[in-house]
Amino acid sequence: MAPKDSQSQAKGQKNDKPYYSFVFEIGKPISFFITSIEVKQMSERRKAIVSVIGKDQVGIIAKVTTVIADRNINILDISQTILQDFFTMMMVIDVTDLPNLETLQQELNELGQSIGVVITVQLEEIFQAMHRV
Repeated sequence: MAPKDSQSQAKGQKNDKPYYSFVFEIGKPISFFITSIEVKQMSERRKAIVSVIGKDQVGIIAKVTTVIADRNINILDISQTILQDFFTMMMVIDVTDLPNLETLQQELNELGQSIGVVITVQLEEIFQAMHRV
């Protein structure tokens, strides 16, 4: 949860570690510590964008997310919409521990062909570079 206002957030040092304190609506302060290891791990996370486009049908989300879950990949964000009879979905996935993105792309390509949709996977940096205005 975010702090209620800018004055309810305090930053300081405690035991030589940075900490932040927030006051939530229940009125009790909660403190947490961010270590340099946690910050490093968050900044080193590799993300990929998965896009799915095609004619709407039952089970698209289930089939695509099953392939991703079977590879123990976490979905960080997902958005899908149906426009008339067309289905679109975008997902941000964590591929930090995935040694080979091409294998995932191939598996999703095969799935897409079998269900009649186009599925692409791109590293986040490549996706952002391609869509920069």
